[in-house]
Amino acid sequence: MTPSPPYPHIMPRATSARPASASVRGPGRGPNRAAWTAAVVVCLTVVSALVAVPAAAQPGDETFLRRELEIERRLLRQDLTDYSGVRQAELQAQNRLDTVADQVSAAVQRTTPGSADLVRMRQLLDEATATVEAAVARSRNVRQSIDRRLQRMALLTTMVAASAPRSVENVLSGVWNVAIAPADVRGTFELRQDGTVVSGTYRLDDGSRGSLRGTFIDGRLLLERVDSNAGFNGVFEAYVATGAGRLAGFWQPTELAAGGPGGGGWAAVKVSSSIGEGP
Repeated sequence: MTPSPPYPHIMPRATSARPASASVRGPGRGPNRAAWTAAVVVCLTVVSALVAVPAAAQPGDETFLRRELEIERRLLRQDLTDYSGVRQAELQAQNRLDTVADQVSAAVQRTTPGSADLVRMRQLLDEATATVEAAVARSRNVRQSIDRRLQRMALLTTMVAASAPRSVENVLSGVWNVAIAPADVRGTFELRQDGTVVSGTYRLDDGSRGSLRGTFIDGRLLLERVDSNAGFNGVFEAYVATGAGRLAGFWQPTELAAGGPGGGGWAAVKVSSSIGEGP
């Protein structure tokens, strides 16, 4: 029976070279267990980094967010510089391992197993393998740092956009002729828009009148109607037709009065951009 070689992992270059990016399949034991533990630590670090941003930087603090974003950009540039260096070291270590593996494979063919030369070759191979593993780990760590940096920058960019004051065009201030279905009640709304906040008064031909309060966000108008006698008694929602000076939407009462409508559509046409002026 042919004896097995003393170092079965020592093979010619074509079959023995191990890819630098070998994956970790599970905890296992030895090096795999250490790599698995390191991967878990990295995942927890990523989660912690992402969670820490909203806790430290509240929407509305645009100056703080922009400063944090600039810091991340600078750190990213440093990470990219570091990666170039560690990647070069990784390639050099892999080339060294390939060379040593070839030398050991050749030595196996001509040297008596157990000789001093073969033992020395085995030590060189172990050292080259350890150097490659360390270089791969450094390269992986820098790549993960870059990934975390990019994720954090994307999150900060979104938060900066959300915290920046938005200029809202004043399209609502003025006098509007309104028609309210299903009873075809007509009248006027006098509205004042201040950014996203809307206020005003109304007067209808059924004799009711009162005040209006609400918001205008992303083209959507939401108004609460406060009657001078009945109090808060209706909610009006509508969308503004771009550039047309028209509103259209639906309304509903806060409480259903006996025999009264349960809501319906409503529309308005702007007749003046100044409060107190009619058509």
